[in-house]
Amino acid sequence: GEVDVAAVQALPDIPRRGADAEVTVRATLRNAGGGRERVNVEGRIGSTRVDFGSVSVPSGGARTVTERVTIRNPRLWEPNRPRMYPLRVQAGDGPAYKGKVGMRTVKVDGDGRVRINGRKFKMNGASVHEDDPKFGAAFTPEKREQQINSLKALGANITRAHYPLHPHFLELADAAGILVWEQIPFYRFPDATIALKSVQTKGLRYLESMIERDSNHPSVIAWSVANELPREPGPGQTRYGKAAVRRIHEMDPTRLAAIDIAGYPSVRLVSLYREFDAIGTNSYFGWYPGPSGSVLNRAVLGPYLDQLHEYYPKKAIFVTEFGAEANREGPATEKGTFGYQTELTRYHLETYESKPWLNGAVAWILQDFKVRPGWEGGNANPSPPYNKKGLIDENGVRKPAFAEAKKMFGAAR
Repeated sequence: GEVDVAAVQALPDIPRRGADAEVTVRATLRNAGGGRERVNVEGRIGSTRVDFGSVSVPSGGARTVTERVTIRNPRLWEPNRPRMYPLRVQAGDGPAYKGKVGMRTVKVDGDGRVRINGRKFKMNGASVHEDDPKFGAAFTPEKREQQINSLKALGANITRAHYPLHPHFLELADAAGILVWEQIPFYRFPDATIALKSVQTKGLRYLESMIERDSNHPSVIAWSVANELPREPGPGQTRYGKAAVRRIHEMDPTRLAAIDIAGYPSVRLVSLYREFDAIGTNSYFGWYPGPSGSVLNRAVLGPYLDQLHEYYPKKAIFVTEFGAEANREGPATEKGTFGYQTELTRYHLETYESKPWLNGAVAWILQDFKVRPGWEGGNANPSPPYNKKGLIDENGVRKPAFAEAKKMFGAAR
């Protein structure tokens, strides 16, 4: 036969812990042949049969079919018990589409706390970049395994990146029970740029292809539409943000529609953010000065977070970035030293731990990476082109802040 199973999406809904899972399975079939073809399409999730029946696919075209199945007493996927089901769909006698899926739900409480399968988890971890001193972004499978192992050693149960990560990385995260805050590379554009139809279209296309590719990974809990756009959204950002949330909710209502913002106390309530399920704040209190020095004093962190929760009480709030550059020994009062990074990490994590409504915090970043020539990143004695905010340096040596974060993550569980 000429009909191929091009893609399969399996989205579980479990109304409450202990209930059966209702799974919506969508299969996209492509016909490479010269004539219309009719094929029998069937599959399995674990031992549960998924029968799509007989499907007609036009010549040179595609067709998506949807079926709902019930999985009785599902073995749930969660951070501390990441259990998976094999998935298989076949059209006629063609090659089978094979993958894995996890039975789990992500919902937000009335008080903004995320529940995974009805349970609250403190989600703490570190972001990653695909960057290596020797290979650049050309990661080997071993390098991805190394990243996951470093996250595990840190005691992390969440990670994040500024672009969709390699499918192999997501498979490793699924197996390790490490959650992923996944984002498209839509970063720091001025509003005039965001307002362009071509940019809006491209952003939504990025979002759609990320959701299509990665929505079978139970580790992925959020689709983030942007990072640090202008802090007072103009018409372009507002239009894009609303369209992006709508698209996420249409394509995949089982995950959080999210946006990552720069954490500035001067910003008043932004009505656009109320459209989202989750808000990530990039929180550099005690490191960068921020507008008019508003972020320089680390003591402003607690009040800023309280204000954010007051503005968006029903939204799931995460700290999506925090950290400090560290490339040398020296006094803990001096920016750029390992001591300063360690002390600021401790202060931030203690503050986050004191906010019961806060869902978790993701350090920027797991490992030092190259940015650009002349990079300073707030450090008076920088090491360009490296961003030195990593808990591990570019050669794999753990900084003292790694042990501090690990200790705090362990206490927060």
